[in-house]
Amino acid sequence: MRRNSVPMRTMQAPERPVCLYQVWVQGAVTMGSVVAILRVMPESVDIDLNRLKKDLKKNVTAIQDIREEPIAFGLKALKIAAIVGDDEGGTEPLEKAIGSIQGVASVETIDLNRMI
Repeated sequence: MRRNSVPMRTMQAPERPVCLYQVWVQGAVTMGSVVAILRVMPESVDIDLNRLKKDLKKNVTAIQDIREEPIAFGLKALKIAAIVGDDEGGTEPLEKAIGSIQGVASVETIDLNRMI
């Protein structure tokens, strides 16, 4: 029996590891669900972030967790973890819902991962 000596290709490591061990998911996770991490910028430094968090949780049911992230000069962004379906359109409906809340200047999806 003859053996071919074909060199094996090495696999690349992931480009950026994602650490989600601190995201708590409430309820059932269905197939095709993804975790979206979004950065929400308030309109100004004067916006009450606690009130904005309450408004976000009340109006957007997909939100699982909200955390504050310092940006610069007293401005803080909100980092939101939400579970959305892996449907066509992706996070657009979620971004529109969050962007329509008073006090939100911009919404940006910064990470998207499939639930396993």
